Amino acid sequence: MLLPEIDEKATINNVRRFFENEVDRIARVTQEDLSGLKSPMMSDMPKSASNGNHVDERLTKQLQA
Repeated sequence: MLLPEIDEKATINNVRRFFENEVDRIARVTQEDLSGLKSPMMSDMPKSASNGNHVDERLTKQLQA
């Protein structure tokens, strides 16, 4: 066996303990405010107008010719 067996109960307990205790402690040490934590928003991405697929149109014209 290449990898050892994973103790799921111990892993769940470790993760729960981390999020209940360690995250707050780390936030205090780094002086970060966790209330502003959120998922990234894609609405801030640059936008450009879509003028169609020029490559597809060119290939279609060549095939029709």
